[in-house]
Parts: sequence; C-alpha cells; structure tokens
Amino acid sequence: MISALPVLCSGITVGTLQPQSVHQIASSKIPTPTFLSLMVCSPQMPEIRIQPLSGRQNLKALEMSKGKRLASGMQLDMMSMNMLCFLSFPLDANILLPLFSKVLGYSIIAASTVAKLPQILKILKHGSVRGLSVASFELEVVGYTIALAYCVHKGLPFSAYGELAFLLIQAIILVGIIYYYSPPMGTKTWMKALLYCGLAPTVLAGKIDPALFEVLYASQHAIFFFARVPQIWKNFTNKGTGELSFLTCFMNFAGSIVRVFTSIQEKTPLSVIMGSAIGIVMNGTLLGQILLYQKPSPKKQKKED
Repeated sequence: MISALPVLCSGITVGTLQPQSVHQIASSKIPTPTFLSLMVCSPQMPEIRIQPLSGRQNLKALEMSKGKRLASGMQLDMMSMNMLCFLSFPLDANILLPLFSKVLGYSIIAASTVAKLPQILKILKHGSVRGLSVASFELEVVGYTIALAYCVHKGLPFSAYGELAFLLIQAIILVGIIYYYSPPMGTKTWMKALLYCGLAPTVLAGKIDPALFEVLYASQHAIFFFARVPQIWKNFTNKGTGELSFLTCFMNFAGSIVRVFTSIQEKTPLSVIMGSAIGIVMNGTLLGQILLYQKPSPKKQKKED
C-alpha cells in the first residue's frame, strides 16, 4: 500500500498526495505513459513530480532516453526545482550563526597577520621605543606561546585560534626590534631570551605533562593581564603613551570582542572565553589612554594662537 507523501516545490500538485489519487492516475485512460521523477529539496522532504508527455513527442522521448534533448530538459527541470526549494527554505539561526562565526573567525586570522605591523613601523620610523614597556612585550610573547600550544594540543578548530600563530611571530619580531633600539642588553636580558628559545619548542610540541599543561594555560590569563599592567602604569605615570601604536591597540581590542563571540559559537573551553574577556578590558584600557593622553597637533595649536 502506498503511504501518503508530502509534495513540495511542485508546480502541479499542492499539499499531500493521497493513495487514492495515485490509484486513479495509474488506472486512468491516458493514451500516453507518465513519467515520475523523485526530487529531494532536503534530507527529510521528498517530492513526487508528475510530468505527462503526450503525442508523438512521448514516443520520441522514450526512444531518446539517452539523448541530449531529454537530458537537458531534466537538468533544467531539476535546476528550477532546486531554485524553488532554496528560495522557499526558511532562514534558520542554527545555520546562520555558526556560518557567521566561521567568517568572523577567519576574518580575525586575516587581520592578525598585520595586527602588530603598525607598532613595528612606528618604532622603525622614529627609531625610538620611548614610552614602551619592554616587560609588557616580553610577557606577551610568553602568553601567545602558551595559548597557541594549548589550542593546538587540544585539537581546537583553526578558526578558533589561528590568529595566535601570526601574533606570536610578530610579537617575537617586535621584541627583537625593541631590544635593538633599547640600551645595551644586560646579562638578564640574554638569559631570558635563551631560556625562551630553549623551552618554547618543547611547549609548542606539547611534550610536557598534561597536568602541567593545564596549569600553564590557566596561568596564561594572568600572564596576559600582567603583560598589560606595566604598559598601563607607564602611560599613567608619563601622562603619555610614547610610541604606542593606536592602530595596533585598536585591532587587539576589536579582535578580543569578536573572539568572545566566536569562542561561544565554537563551544571552546570557558578558559579561552575568559582570556578573550580579559583582553577586552586590558586592550580597551590602553586604547582609552591613547585617546586621553594624545597631544593636539601643531596645526591646531597655530590656529588657536
């Protein structure tokens, strides 16, 4: 017995095709046979399309079942049906939000490739690291290293942490430039650099005890917090931000906001979301200091005089 089948996206039938109507069609005295084709709009929405052919064209169609004319007709028919299914398909937040999250995630990764470039160019242009805290940038390198190693070790999707790889590379370059324009490096500075070069490959490879790995990742939130504190305090005491780049701070701040949203959508661990939330507070503070302590341009001073 033929069960009732819902008919969707069809230009002929409406609603549900009952078993009685199928029997009537099968027993009707139509001089020409009927072609039945099954179309699927979605995995749970089957469709029966009835397309009668009459006259000599029907016989020719039967003889030319492998011909181009019938094949092209079926392709056009399927295309029209698929378009109707797509247009009539309701927009679902469960589909759009994950897609939007993926787009934002990869957008952050793309922007992170040049996030610290404004800061690097500003130092190279002026040949000075005035107002910059060396400890802040050093701790930032350590934090990026631990965060990247943890995300890779946990097998998180690349869209959830990809920017860490590019930020780490730029942070290392930035620290090297700061060392170059700073006073001669002392023994402590060389020891810190050598210690990092010795431990970083082991951490990135995940060749440490899992319990220690969890402790390191839990501590990286504190590392990022204290990485911003010296720079914030130095800006406050100097009543200026020196060579601190507005664009870099703004991109860090915006990236932290977007990363909170994508982390929730990707269902990443709560600790990852908390790290992004800390980034919003600290980067927002630096951004506010730049806006607060910026000096008026010479042109504006001349106009006031």
